[in-house]
Amino acid sequence: MQTDVGEAVGAIIVEARDRHNNRALCNIPIVRPSVAGPVRFGGRKYALLVGVSVYGSSERNLTSLQYADRDASELYNWLRSPSGGGFLASDEILLLTNERATIAAVRSAITRFLTAAGPDDLIYLFLAGHGGPDPYDRDNYYFLLHDSKIAELATTAYPMKEIGQFLKQKSERIRLISFLDTCHSAQIWNPVKSSPPEPKPGLKPGPKTGLKTGPTVSVARAQTKADRGIGQRPGKQEPSAGVPPPASPVGDGFSFDTASIFRERGWTVITSAGADELAQESERWGGGHGLFTWTLLRALRDGLGDSDRDCKVTAAELGQYVLREVEKETEGRQRPRLLEQNADKLILATVPGCRK
Repeated sequence: MQTDVGEAVGAIIVEARDRHNNRALCNIPIVRPSVAGPVRFGGRKYALLVGVSVYGSSERNLTSLQYADRDASELYNWLRSPSGGGFLASDEILLLTNERATIAAVRSAITRFLTAAGPDDLIYLFLAGHGGPDPYDRDNYYFLLHDSKIAELATTAYPMKEIGQFLKQKSERIRLISFLDTCHSAQIWNPVKSSPPEPKPGLKPGPKTGLKTGPTVSVARAQTKADRGIGQRPGKQEPSAGVPPPASPVGDGFSFDTASIFRERGWTVITSAGADELAQESERWGGGHGLFTWTLLRALRDGLGDSDRDCKVTAAELGQYVLREVEKETEGRQRPRLLEQNADKLILATVPGCRK
């Protein structure tokens, strides 16, 4: 005889009697196999997001951007949601924009805050703003902060080579995610300079000046597109009014298997542009974003990077999506660069509302 036993039943009692009515009881406990939940990432998280649109100096055509601060803020808000990893504590995530993003503040955040991460922890670094070569020493490239001065980049800006050294060192023993949305950002690896790509038929090369500016843009795409190199922005641009207070985390709506985020070891570094390329920003991308950051948000936050429809976005899926979409949007004039390890297993996001 077979009898189904409900989950609330913890034991079965068997009673036996002999012909003399002697009774014996046997208590048989029911042991059910435990259902193992997903193995969670058990380390600490350290995220630094920097976005500079407003610059304190206007010398040598150093003009303000419009959307770099917004890029950092929106990624910051998404990282605080369950689908982005749930960075909530003040000692887990740090946002520096505009006037707060000075060379001293950013250097301290990298050398003190991020370096506190141990071998089982995670580092998440995002930088957006102007980037370019020192006009007095064109072999050295810099990420510019709010108080940077073109004539003194060596002491007032962050060397891209130094950022690359930091990422290389940390990638050898830690989980690492880094996105850099600035012109020439692939210079973090200090590559040998290559010749700019030949323009496609019907496209004009950018103007040749001492400081690089954006390529000539067709009338149909003019709007407010501009680049994040050091130089004069095309058209009249108003500086950003600054970053609004960070939004509250996204609600706890269903998100598939958020425990799997950052669980596997691995690292990924994606730069928005090649060593000799310009990173574009415009109001046409999400109402105002750097193109590279806009594709990141669409891939991670909006789930468009989930190419295999398993409700997760891996570093490998993200890289493929970003490389394809940025190159398509710029007709090959901006091509992100990607370095990664174990990227097919490192999960960076889950897709809200997704069910397999």
